[in-house]
Amino acid sequence: MWHPTAAPGAPIGAADASRRWALARHGRTAFPGLTAPEAERYGVALGARDPGDLLVGVALDALLTGGAGPHVLTGDGALGIVLGPHPHVHGVHVCMGEAGEGDRVVGAVEELGGGVWRWLARRRVPRDAHVAALDAVADARDARELASWSRWPGVGPDDGPNA
Repeated sequence: MWHPTAAPGAPIGAADASRRWALARHGRTAFPGLTAPEAERYGVALGARDPGDLLVGVALDALLTGGAGPHVLTGDGALGIVLGPHPHVHGVHVCMGEAGEGDRVVGAVEELGGGVWRWLARRRVPRDAHVAALDAVADARDARELASWSRWPGVGPDDGPNA
């Protein structure tokens, strides 16, 4: 099981001192940027799962989202947001987050329950290509097309397997 641990260098903890917690298990640290209560809750909710494809919901009251949400945190502490339900694939949502070096990560997620989410398909894209990537995710008609898009070398809707 994962357990709470201090994460004083958490990226989003720089602006919010309450977000300097993470989860630890077998010498590995994940999800830096949680609050202490979130770390307690997710330590139990994650059980023994590997954080590689997982995201956890975080409450960020100071950020305006225009109805999108929740905000999510990746295992490496990058902040993202679930933008809304996928227009064609039931139970799937479109998600976007920061990927470092000016890039974004765009893809599709499903909620596993208890505020835990899992990437179904994702791709790191340049910041100036994120709208085309979001369009491509939204254009996918099923989980197979989402998975195919995430492996395709192009970014936009005209670059994927449905072009």
